[in-house]
Amino acid sequence: MNNTPQEILQQVEMLLKQGEYKNALEILETISSREKLTADGKVTGMLFESRIRTKIGELQKARVIVEEILSLDRKTIDQLKVIDTFILKAEISWRLGNLEEGLQSVQEGEKLLNEGGKKKAFTKRKRNLLRNRGIICWYMGKLDDAAAFLEQSLVISEEEKDKKGIADSLNNLGLIYQSKGEFKCALEYYQQSLPIYEGLEDKESISKLVNNIGITYSSIGDQEQALKYFQKTHKIRQELGNKADIALTLINLGAVYRMQGELSNAFEHYQEGQKIYEEIKDKKGIALSLNNLGDVYQLKGNLSLALEYYQESLTLYEELGIKQDVAMSLTNIGELYRKKRNPEWALKYYERSLAMYEELKNDSSAATVLYELVLLAIDSNELGLAQEHLEKLRQITERIENQIVKHRYLIANALILKSHKRTRHKMKAEELLIEVVEDEIVDHVLTVTAMIHLCDLLLFELKMTGEEEILIEVKNLTEKLHNIAKQQASHSLLTETYVLQSKLALLEMDIQTAQKLLEQALVTAEERGLRNLAIKIYSEKTLTRNRDREMEVSCQTKSSIKRTARVNTIRRIDQPSREGTT
Repeated sequence: MNNTPQEILQQVEMLLKQGEYKNALEILETISSREKLTADGKVTGMLFESRIRTKIGELQKARVIVEEILSLDRKTIDQLKVIDTFILKAEISWRLGNLEEGLQSVQEGEKLLNEGGKKKAFTKRKRNLLRNRGIICWYMGKLDDAAAFLEQSLVISEEEKDKKGIADSLNNLGLIYQSKGEFKCALEYYQQSLPIYEGLEDKESISKLVNNIGITYSSIGDQEQALKYFQKTHKIRQELGNKADIALTLINLGAVYRMQGELSNAFEHYQEGQKIYEEIKDKKGIALSLNNLGDVYQLKGNLSLALEYYQESLTLYEELGIKQDVAMSLTNIGELYRKKRNPEWALKYYERSLAMYEELKNDSSAATVLYELVLLAIDSNELGLAQEHLEKLRQITERIENQIVKHRYLIANALILKSHKRTRHKMKAEELLIEVVEDEIVDHVLTVTAMIHLCDLLLFELKMTGEEEILIEVKNLTEKLHNIAKQQASHSLLTETYVLQSKLALLEMDIQTAQKLLEQALVTAEERGLRNLAIKIYSEKTLTRNRDREMEVSCQTKSSIKRTARVNTIRRIDQPSREGTT
């Protein structure tokens, strides 16, 4: 190559702006020895390499390079390049989950910026430092502070007419509102940012933004739209080759499949994402994949293994200091303890999680915890407390437009009504559950939950009325649930289905089948540590035994009556007629 080192650096810079990271790195390696470069040129080359490594997900290598630059004699380096190095170090740090280190890098950059005065060249650096500070505050859960810094960054970008800076700030502000559960507002920011990125042909930024839009649609329950956006993101990211971004898209695709009830497909995507995160040693990504794998194990009824994954994920999130994700892990662990019939521990985790979400002002996530608290209170037969939690959940449902939150509210309300003895309450509960079952599936778990409880209420109605139409409906529902359980290899759902089928068999006076189904359910529940279900099954077994005894007594009574009638008949035949005696 006959180009001078300076021309090569200019070519690398151009490729970097175009997102051609692999080509840029290959060209940069042609002057890796840097013998002909000036001291300033060497630093420029190192900065370019570190940026490229950051873009393709090689964060540890990128970090080593910035540390090498900062170890040089500062007097020999252009001050602007030192500031650029701190900006880059801040980004690498928050991407690695080292938030305090990232914040310290921002402060170092700001200190140099203030020393340099108000030169025009410093303005762009100030914007980037504000942006990094805003992102770090977002990770720390300081959403209002994050929004303030990002707004300042946006103002500077607008003053400078910096399209890329404007789009970046809009995208990041969208993330703030997404974290607050204000999804409509988040989409507005994303939709403003997207045409700017498309005009710039910035593939990397487009992929990040499209991914964020996908997460928003998934969060409000539109899984079909979410899937389209994630698939588009995945295609772009495979072209770009950033391993961390590819892994994240795999996890997000898995999350959509999980919401749609495709557990095997979800599990495969989670594992594939985890493998990449382990390879590049991305702690935040590893924590996410562990949490999501825990979700699958929980839904399959393997609570012990799910708990291990959740706890390992929580430990990593706590080390990273990411409040939003810590709260998510706490909720998941609380749910496991509820299912294990350990209400004290469940409540501790729920309360910690709810406090964090309320601090973060995240209504949609707080609604998840309130829903779980309703279930916990019902399990403990504290209907008054359940009603209090339901009222808070109702208020959130009215504040935000979110189908998942709405379904949670309908189910929670139905379960409280179902717990009452009055038939009219049970009929109202049935109506609410039918609304969820017949609505579009926004979270398959919620739809299945509604199906289970609807089936239980229909069995109650069938017992009261004996109507053929209800019998057919119950059989169809239990068959659907059984097929879903088999498809998902879900032990917990299969156990629930066995219980429902046993109740149906009992109503049809098939005591033997009812007992057999309950035995199958009990074995599965005890093996998998499903204590809530096990308690329910023991209760059903008692009812079945009582019904069996009643039938035995009834049969014995009928047999006794028949024998008595037969004896009396024989006696009447053997006795001589009064008219025939002398």
